[in-house]
Amino acid sequence: MTAAAAALALTLAAVLLVSGTLKLLPAGRLSLDDLAALGVPRVLRRPWFAAALPAAELLLGLALLLAPAPLFTAAAAATVLLTLAFTIVVAGVLRRGDRVDCSCFGMLRSPVTPATAARNVALLLAAAVTAVTTRQGAVLTLPALAPDGWTAFFATTTAVLAVAALLLRAARRAPSAVHPAAAPAVRDGSAWPVPDVEVLAGGELVLLADLARAKPLLIVLLSAECHACERVAPQLGGWRETFGGAVEVAALSSDDASALAAAHPLLDVPVHRGARALMTVAGIPGYPSALLVGTDGLVAGGPAVGSAEVEALAATIAEVLTAAPPVTSR
Repeated sequence: MTAAAAALALTLAAVLLVSGTLKLLPAGRLSLDDLAALGVPRVLRRPWFAAALPAAELLLGLALLLAPAPLFTAAAAATVLLTLAFTIVVAGVLRRGDRVDCSCFGMLRSPVTPATAARNVALLLAAAVTAVTTRQGAVLTLPALAPDGWTAFFATTTAVLAVAALLLRAARRAPSAVHPAAAPAVRDGSAWPVPDVEVLAGGELVLLADLARAKPLLIVLLSAECHACERVAPQLGGWRETFGGAVEVAALSSDDASALAAAHPLLDVPVHRGARALMTVAGIPGYPSALLVGTDGLVAGGPAVGSAEVEALAATIAEVLTAAPPVTSR
């Protein structure tokens, strides 16, 4: 069992070292929005945690390679706890039905799917077996293996690679968090047609474009279970006042009114329903998000995804309105 466990320890070390390294690169750093979207507890949604996580992964990866007993046992136990936490977070995203990109490997983002959960469960099991059966780092264990031990090592390594290949194949076949047909059209910076979806407004089904027939509409997608929405929801009423009636503001959700009100008690704008349909058609990957819908049937801004982008879109609208010349009567 030592040889097989050494192969598992080597695999875990490689995963942790790659994951930690990619999270340290500028394009792969965890943001507070990433943590909120994944449902990380509020107390951990802090810059220090975003910086500490990749450092912890690197330290544990090195320990699984090089640590002697009893330090290795402590590192293996910590790896079990870390992979368990990752598995719980992913399970929470799947349970809520959120469309979230996983930042598990930094810049190599991919949507959270059942394949993500399966991968994390496999890593959790590997960590548990390693913690129970191995007493020192893989690099220290391998030189002492007998010939039959090397056979077990290579057999385990082959099995691990086969499982990894199956999970990667499943992940590639899983539906993306971004709708493949709509995403290019909504991300090129130009105006694009308002999606042909109906929303429930005032107890009636109406086309989204019809909500902006009288004046432009900033529609903000919110969810009762979206942690990042807690930062955006209280600001909508203030944006409405800032726009001074030139641009309307409304929220769009798939939750019932009572659940949304309980989650965001300071939300003070009209709330419509139908967020899921819009997200599917427009390729919007998660909450919070926002679109600026024009009176001409075109989306003039967005989709802004994440609290920082939504705030930036609102700030841009305010700047444009401030710079616009006043309308004078003749």
